[in-house]
Amino acid sequence: MALVEQLGASALIDFEREDYVDSVMRLTEGRGVDVVLDTIGRDTLSRSPRILRVDGRVVSVVDTAAPQNLIEAWGRNATDHFVFSRQNRSKFDALTPLLERGLVVPQVGMKCPLHEVARAHVRSEQGRLKGKSVLWVRT
Repeated sequence: MALVEQLGASALIDFEREDYVDSVMRLTEGRGVDVVLDTIGRDTLSRSPRILRVDGRVVSVVDTAAPQNLIEAWGRNATDHFVFSRQNRSKFDALTPLLERGLVVPQVGMKCPLHEVARAHVRSEQGRLKGKSVLWVRT
C-alpha cells in the first residue's frame, strides 16, 4: 500500500479485504466516481457501475471469462471501454510517446531472466508482486 500512497492516491482500498463498492461509496459520501479502471476482472464489470456517477465510465484491461450483468451500467448511462492488447495494438502504440516523455511511468516489481518466469508468476499469483515483471532474454 505504501507504493500506492507514493504514487499519489488519496485513499486506499484493499479489494481482497474489504468490499470496494461499499468503501468507494463511503469515501465519496455516496457520490461515487467518474471512472473505474478494472485491472482485476472477476465480477467487477457487474459491480463497478454501482459506484459510478451518471455518465461515468468503466475501463477494463482484463479478459472477462464469465458473463457479466451490465444492467447497472445502463441505469447510470455508463460507458464501458475494453482494451484488448491483441486486437487494439494501436492503443498501446499510442502510449510510446507518453512513456518517452515520462508522463507514464510503469511500476516494476521484479526483474529476472526469462528462465525464471515461473518464479515471477508465482509471486504475482500470491499477491507479493507490486508492479510488473520485466523479463530479459539473453541474445
